Amino acid sequence: MAIWIKLLERQRIDKAGVPKDYHPGDWVKIGTQQAARWIAEGVASAPSTQSGELYDDSGVMIRGTDGSVGALLDGSGVPHREESAMRFPWGKTCYWEPSLSLRTNLLPVGFQLLERWDVAAAIYDYDILACHVGTDEDRARTEAVTRDLRILCYDSRLVFVKRGVVGRRLLETWEREREGGGHELLAFLRAIYQTPCLLCALPATWVNPSAQR
Repeated sequence: MAIWIKLLERQRIDKAGVPKDYHPGDWVKIGTQQAARWIAEGVASAPSTQSGELYDDSGVMIRGTDGSVGALLDGSGVPHREESAMRFPWGKTCYWEPSLSLRTNLLPVGFQLLERWDVAAAIYDYDILACHVGTDEDRARTEAVTRDLRILCYDSRLVFVKRGVVGRRLLETWEREREGGGHELLAFLRAIYQTPCLLCALPATWVNPSAQR
């Protein structure tokens, strides 16, 4: 699957095996994962977020706020709700925790990834593994599920999920793991490992623009 993006920096892209130079301002059609990386790194920009077509049956679920955060998205063209319950208001939902600064320019790509994937979530940090977070008890609980703690974590503050049997199972498992207490990163990791799904691992720059590329 490919989408159109606008380049902000000069890039050389292979087209049918032939490298071609593109310049800032050029529109190119590339795969969604490459697009996700370049948009997050500031190499390119997504189509205008004001286009209603970009958010057909898609939206942002703002998790557990006091009613003030939603104002940040008012007028952005992005459908959104503020609720603590994990459910599906739309066919493609982004679950966002406001402790993370939301980069609305990434939303169109995140939703388009769900055309092919069940879930899309960013790597939390390339230098932090599951063995580095949580308590001894929490890590033991996680290792019983993952069988190894030398694995990367996903940032649960920004997760894209497609509605369906797989998506519903993930949300149910995620809620159950969170209710059990412990570190949020490990709770989400356990939910992922207990839910057979097609997971798109987004680059860490989606949640931390200064992350190493």
